[in-house]
Amino acid sequence: MSILDCITEENLKSKERKTFEFKPENIKGNFILTYKAKERLQKLKNFFDAKIPILLEGPTGTSKTKTIQILCEILNKKLIRFNLSNETTIEDLIGNLGSGGEDSWSSFKFVPGPFTEAFENGYVLLLDEVNLGQKSVLQCMETALDTGEIKQEIPGCGTIKKIMNKDFILVATQNPKTEGFTNQRDELSQRFLSRFTVVEFPAFEIEELRDIALGISKKNKYEKIDIVEKISDLHYQWVYKEKDSKSSPQCFTVRDINATIKAISEGNEPSDAVNCFYGSRYRGKEFEHLMEIIKNNYSPLYKDLNYLPDLPNDFPDCYRNYSLKKAFYFANISKKNGRHLLIVGKEGCGLTQVSKWISWYFTPEEKRNENFLFIFSPETTVSDMIGKITPKGDISNSSSGIFEWRNGPLTLAVKEGYSGVFDNISSAPSKVIESLNALLDPKDTEEDYYFEIPQNTSEPRIKIHPDFLFVATCNLEQMEKLLIIL
Repeated sequence: MSILDCITEENLKSKERKTFEFKPENIKGNFILTYKAKERLQKLKNFFDAKIPILLEGPTGTSKTKTIQILCEILNKKLIRFNLSNETTIEDLIGNLGSGGEDSWSSFKFVPGPFTEAFENGYVLLLDEVNLGQKSVLQCMETALDTGEIKQEIPGCGTIKKIMNKDFILVATQNPKTEGFTNQRDELSQRFLSRFTVVEFPAFEIEELRDIALGISKKNKYEKIDIVEKISDLHYQWVYKEKDSKSSPQCFTVRDINATIKAISEGNEPSDAVNCFYGSRYRGKEFEHLMEIIKNNYSPLYKDLNYLPDLPNDFPDCYRNYSLKKAFYFANISKKNGRHLLIVGKEGCGLTQVSKWISWYFTPEEKRNENFLFIFSPETTVSDMIGKITPKGDISNSSSGIFEWRNGPLTLAVKEGYSGVFDNISSAPSKVIESLNALLDPKDTEEDYYFEIPQNTSEPRIKIHPDFLFVATCNLEQMEKLLIIL
């Protein structure tokens, strides 16, 4: 049965006009159910019902991914999310040899990739950045959709054959070629596009941004409407009206409005929150331009940063200049509000050492000996960070296999709640950077605080420790290579 067999004239006619009542009380986290959000959810639900593959198109920050996550929660459908890159292989999607756990003597078995798992079990598969995918990977998906089965030769596993579940739903997203990784984005072929219905997610208009900001403030029980409206208006002006005045490759989304309002509702000064989530990303003339806009048009959100408090007494001994004070000021507010840190500077400015000091300071005292430095390079792999299957040191008890899974430094930090510096992140392959997206995304609910490691079948999902902090460094000239926003 192919994907086309699931799309019958009967289910299209019976469901395309069926209205579903989306209620705010059924929405978890800080997703705000605006009128236009309801329209988008309804349209997508109709395509879900008809089992039509969907391609979401629109700029970064227009809630493409979040809308699908919310719809799956409402409809009680399991969602698997995967980011494609120009380095994603067929094995990454279909599956590969992985840890077999204690039930496998050899400690190896076929571990389904995200496409296979969703395809076989009838889940929703969300493929972000599909136009970054290699042609061979897209062709593999095309064949599976056309034939209704996966039939793929996997090294070490032989030929894998899986039949498509009738409830399988495929959703893909793509951003414009004008956004990051422009040189790696390809135009999707008409053959590939013909399998999808395209749903546009345009940039937010000012009215919807205000509705979203007011909805977030209501959820956070923050009642100063004038401050909330100034935050949404500043966001709109800086992101859309002033976009031609900025050369730095920054990306602002509704998550920044949410983070700013949430921080204020928890006792932070509005000026500190705005400086942290907007001002901290700029330096020099761009920073001065942003501060001038805030001072002249949104004065309650303005703070003169020429006079910053000194570093805490228990901060490591060092020369306490203005740049270090400013870095700590931004880092401190970010950490208090559950955000991870990307520390940026020119080569030779002491970036790594400053990051090590900040990481050490924010790590609980009893865990500081566990802090580490992980240096990225073009040869870094995902397994270098999360772990891999290795031979056992002691094979006297071979009944449970001669290989075992060993956690990498990132997995240990996530699980045990300590910090480390991930140095020179922009030099890592894009596949490695993108593997961090789900972990570093801001979390709305307790259910979000998990780290997925499908390669480790004995423990494929671990709880994110509340003390975990990801501190990364990036050379200023390499910022445009990053997809993730920290």
